[in-house]
Amino acid sequence: RSNFGINDLTFRQFEGFLDMSNYPLSKLDREYYQITSINNAIGYPLKNLPLNDGNNLLLGNEVGGNDSPIVWNMFSLTSSRANHNVMILGTSGMGKSTLTKKILTSSLAAGNIAIIIDPQAEYVKWANKMGGQIVDLGSGDGTVINPLQVKSFIAREEDDANVNFNTLINNHLLWLEKFFSFIFDDMNEMKKNILQLEIIKLYQSWGIYRLKEVKELKNDGWPTMDDLIKQMKKFVAPKDHHDKEGYTKKVLDMAELLEGKFGRYGTLGALYNGHTNINIENDLVVFKTSNLIDTEGSVNARIGIMVLISLVNGFIFDNAFNNKKRINEYKEKNKIRLISKKEIQKLTRYCSFCIDEEHLYISEKNITTLNYISDTTKLVRKLDCGTIHTTQNPSDYASSTAVEQIAKKITGNCQYSFFLGLVGDDIEAVKKLYKTAEAPLLDSEVKFISGRRVGKVLASMSNALRYKINLHYNPKEKELFFEKGEDENMRN
Repeated sequence: RSNFGINDLTFRQFEGFLDMSNYPLSKLDREYYQITSINNAIGYPLKNLPLNDGNNLLLGNEVGGNDSPIVWNMFSLTSSRANHNVMILGTSGMGKSTLTKKILTSSLAAGNIAIIIDPQAEYVKWANKMGGQIVDLGSGDGTVINPLQVKSFIAREEDDANVNFNTLINNHLLWLEKFFSFIFDDMNEMKKNILQLEIIKLYQSWGIYRLKEVKELKNDGWPTMDDLIKQMKKFVAPKDHHDKEGYTKKVLDMAELLEGKFGRYGTLGALYNGHTNINIENDLVVFKTSNLIDTEGSVNARIGIMVLISLVNGFIFDNAFNNKKRINEYKEKNKIRLISKKEIQKLTRYCSFCIDEEHLYISEKNITTLNYISDTTKLVRKLDCGTIHTTQNPSDYASSTAVEQIAKKITGNCQYSFFLGLVGDDIEAVKKLYKTAEAPLLDSEVKFISGRRVGKVLASMSNALRYKINLHYNPKEKELFFEKGEDENMRN
């Protein structure tokens, strides 16, 4: 790869030996090449530099002769590590969820925050042991998310509170357009226009446009779907409208459609018609979404993840803003203008946002949601947050050209990748996804991850830095994570 050629000195090896021994009467002038000491040092057969980020997460020991420990911090930024995002790929039973819990537990122990979207209830027992908060969505237990409540974070990359509030509302109107497009398959431009105008009118009547920031209103101060439906039922087009009766009928028809979906007996009413009553009051929050997931691509399944990510994004933004505020207060208190990177890290509460079993949301029918996941992965990079994407079916990322393009955006925005026991189509899908990287997977690395050995992982820390690791779990971690007992292959 670096154009180094090797000359075996056929029939001249004795001359080579003499030249190497500095024999004065024999010189291989044509083969002679001066090499600097630094190049010689780099060429010494040590595969990787030791990795020690100096934090509390001992991933394990490098597989090989040196057996060096790998101490890793997903929130450490260097010249070659640009963000905190993580991709974990592994077939069922290879320890994917266990590794994720290890990473999240370490982050929580360091005083950070962890939020998990859990479609298969794999994190509930662990979260209970950790004293976390469990939010069960779609189970009929009274949990509500209000789509009409404007979020702090929508299509924003900066934790700046001085953004014009009208801009936030306009962004939220665009988000609502996607939301309603999921629900109504025949959302033409006329229906979109009717809904947007009626929501704007609703916000005006509730004084929303007079607000300066989202926090001025508590959850129960926002209008709900019931309020929107009531307003639309009373609609009468202006006298000077060119089609007064026709337009009035269209608005009333739209109100009837909304009532059918969000009314008392509507399929979406229980979860999306009311005031948001989810408050993230814990450093560890698990959103159990098993009741929102199905294999048929229902409306609930398609919009559930999008609405939930929007809710979490608002919290991520608020956390980043609080970090910025804390740092500014520290500067003022100590009367300094510039603080070190180390001090900033001490003052910052980082957030880990895990989307587990991401393959469940991957579908040609669900491109909008997949795009929303991709956008979130990109946007949170500047908001003291790292996303963790886990999947046991990487081949789903290559199920179509459209899906593959978005998947490449997600993997392209993930600084770290972990590979555990992949086989067949999944191996080919991973090779394809990472083919455009500066350093695609080597044959030896592909062979390692296809070995399907529990507790063995290939960790990619940058384009050119990968480690084959024997994962380590201490007694406390085993107590927290190993619900089905300890695998003999993971004893160390």
